[in-house]
Amino acid sequence: MSSQFVRLKPEHGWVEFAKRSGDPPHVLRQYPAAIIPPAGQAESGIALPEFFRENLKRVSRYDSTLLYYPHRNAYVLRTQHYQSPLPEGVRTTLWWIYPDGRVEEIVSYTRDKSWPLANANSFIPARSGVYFIGADTTLTSYVGLYGLFRYYDDNKRRRVVAGRIGPWALSPDGCKLAFGNDDRWLVDGPRQYKLQVIDLCKGEKK
Repeated sequence: MSSQFVRLKPEHGWVEFAKRSGDPPHVLRQYPAAIIPPAGQAESGIALPEFFRENLKRVSRYDSTLLYYPHRNAYVLRTQHYQSPLPEGVRTTLWWIYPDGRVEEIVSYTRDKSWPLANANSFIPARSGVYFIGADTTLTSYVGLYGLFRYYDDNKRRRVVAGRIGPWALSPDGCKLAFGNDDRWLVDGPRQYKLQVIDLCKGEKK
């Protein structure tokens, strides 16, 4: 199987996805292997770290759609799982991939029984820290555990905005988060989102 290439911003080139050299022929899975700079900027690709590719072997799958975040000048790669929401006790990791080939872990977490429902696509790597959107474990009509949460390194979280959070967008500087929020205590029917904007760099709204 030949390599596949995911386009980055024009000034950054591509990410090459390729099979690992030691994998048997029946294993078709490809891994992020290298950054391929634009033509004329380098003679060869920049290999991504081996520890990163080894980590990806232990997850069920990952998202090859790399999202660019200007405040870090980097791309996010999310590990994914076939179950949604994320099952309890299964570790999920998000990574920064930089145009120069560096890789950094953003967050690595497991969801226990006290957590709201959440998956990798719910996580927002802002300038001030990592946030995620959660839903009540019973998918109740009441507000329950719905809301925007701040994630902490010890696998704990704190809700900073209560409500059923809808589509969101993060400003290029990584500070302002805009999202739809239906914060009614009881929702019996379609959601009614109101636009809400918070500045995560100036403190969290309680």
